Amino acid sequence: MSELYVMGHRNPDTDAICGAIALADFLSQTVYPHAQPSRCGNIPERTAWVLEQAGLEAPKLITNTADCVEGVDFALVDHNEFQQSVEGIENVSIVYVVDHHRLAGDVLTKSPIRFINEPVGSSCTIIAREYKYAGLTPSKAIATCLCAGLISDTLLLTSPTTTDLDREILPWIAELAEINTEKFTEGFFAVGSLLGAGTPDAVLNTDRKDFEENGLKLTIAQIEERGLGPFEGRRQELELELNQLCIDGDYTLALLVVTDIKENSSMIIAAGKSQVIDSLPFERKDDTLFYGKGVCSRKKQIFPAAAAAVATMA
Repeated sequence: MSELYVMGHRNPDTDAICGAIALADFLSQTVYPHAQPSRCGNIPERTAWVLEQAGLEAPKLITNTADCVEGVDFALVDHNEFQQSVEGIENVSIVYVVDHHRLAGDVLTKSPIRFINEPVGSSCTIIAREYKYAGLTPSKAIATCLCAGLISDTLLLTSPTTTDLDREILPWIAELAEINTEKFTEGFFAVGSLLGAGTPDAVLNTDRKDFEENGLKLTIAQIEERGLGPFEGRRQELELELNQLCIDGDYTLALLVVTDIKENSSMIIAAGKSQVIDSLPFERKDDTLFYGKGVCSRKKQIFPAAAAAVATMA
């Protein structure tokens, strides 16, 4: 059986990195003994903290599938759109997908594959359930990764994306990881405030996803913070960087979403076509700044609104 790289999306977040590690572990015990985790972007500071807590090394970095040996297979975690994946993904065989986002129709195969896509809070939720279904118990280190992916994506079960399955899975993996979820969440979000100390490039590219709607490109960057005190002082430089990103990437709409995890709300800076910006449904503060009360999910709240706004250009 050929080698299998298990990989999350570009600009990976914790669910993408930890999900790749956990799925590779699961597959190595079941159907793909040569599965190994990989990544196509830098490890965020908070994710590095998780790996340190778990005693695990960062997955192998692969920036282009052309650098892999011929015949290698890939499994995708936390995404299924090629523009969000590693360079050259369209040229390799994809044999497994675990995701909780929309379907874009990019994954086409010659043979049936295992494709699990469900509207739950995190990809790690699905992977943890796969262990249960198979009668396997993840190790303490893997359970820690699964907890981190679930907690970070659902903001400890407070995000509107949270489902009953997330609530069912978290106590099980938290017990295996031997962690207190409240304390773990505090420790996780206490690490590395991008709003407070990150460069504009880091703020925009640590967790950013590209999308295409009706042939038009949009991009949404998001950071999560415990309070937005530094926001006003940094807005100008972040907006300048966002405008440049919009021009360089030829985006119809570019958004930077700064989410306050304590208040479950977001400040949203917009760049792009004025018609599209005018169509955003959030509370408008000025020409390019919006406030979203109760808005914290890119998948369920921000992207659908952005896609609808971009559709006004069609």
